[in-house]
Amino acid sequence: MFPDVLCRTNIKLRHRGRVLTDVDLAAFDPIYGDLMLFQLKHQDTPGPDLKAENSRMPRFLRECTEWLDVVADWLGTADETTLRNAFRLPRGAKISRVRKLIVARHHAYPLAGTSIDENTAYATWMQFYNAGQVMIARQGNLRSMNGLYAILREHVVRAPVRHHHEVQPKRFRLHDLEYEIVQRKN
Repeated sequence: MFPDVLCRTNIKLRHRGRVLTDVDLAAFDPIYGDLMLFQLKHQDTPGPDLKAENSRMPRFLRECTEWLDVVADWLGTADETTLRNAFRLPRGAKISRVRKLIVARHHAYPLAGTSIDENTAYATWMQFYNAGQVMIARQGNLRSMNGLYAILREHVVRAPVRHHHEVQPKRFRLHDLEYEIVQRKN
């Protein structure tokens, strides 16, 4: 994908010997100095059970915001040497910026309502893949992790909120059973 990028998996962020959180994947581009920290969310498929899906979304959102907060706090206290050691980067590596990216298997939309900084993005696995395809279509190849990050910010994080059109109630009759479907309004 990116030929010079160094990848490390399952990194534990520690403070005074105590594990604060983990980073599923850390990718470092030594040419540009970009360090990207990934939190991968392997959500269960809810299937047709909307109640199960709706009950999982608040937990997903809580886990993601907690991870972002812990990582931001840790980054606020980490100098470049601490970053190099934690992510097992070469001694002379120069880190110019650190980005955080949450990649969720099925749904990332609950993160749209959260307050995130300019160094944070989110996407589903398919949106992440599609961002790479957009970059290839625009430039002919995947040039930099920061370019991929910029596409995710543009097409996912800054995408306009999509609302469903209002649907009028509809009545149905099945033998002796008559029922009505009404759109719920938030």
